[in-house]
Amino acid sequence: NERLAFWINAYNLLAIKAVLDQYPVKSIKDGGSLLQSIWKKEVGTVAGKAYALDDIEHGILRKDFKEPRIHFAIVCASLSCPDLRAEPYTADRLDTQLDEAAWTFLANPAKGLVPRPDGKTAKVSSIFKWFGDDFGVVGGVSTFVRTKADPSAAARIAGLTDAGLSYLEYDW
Repeated sequence: NERLAFWINAYNLLAIKAVLDQYPVKSIKDGGSLLQSIWKKEVGTVAGKAYALDDIEHGILRKDFKEPRIHFAIVCASLSCPDLRAEPYTADRLDTQLDEAAWTFLANPAKGLVPRPDGKTAKVSSIFKWFGDDFGVVGGVSTFVRTKADPSAAARIAGLTDAGLSYLEYDW
């Protein structure tokens, strides 16, 4: 948990740094170029080693931890990404903090989850489309959404399956 909390916090700090280094800017994506996206550009150092955001997200967090809730803990500095917590992630509270991050994200219909009246379909963040395989460890995207959504939303999507998912447009 210490290592996971450390790398989540490192990612978030470097994402903030990437925006501040190019401020003022309309989108974090503006920090990249046609040849190299901002996520592949080295944006800072951690323990004396230079890192790009992709290095941390894909090379450490997703690769080493197999924890789908990280997608709601790391921030990409866009309107559709998860909100930055007012506190750092800590080893002793990590499980609770990750659950809160997922719940908060799903509770925001502009970002996370919009249940449809039929109880079998919902619009969800494009994060679930891009990283759908990461949710296999918990039974898939629809299982994750049903179990991590607030109880009233979960009741409205009781029949949701992965086939009933559609995706919200992502606002960078």
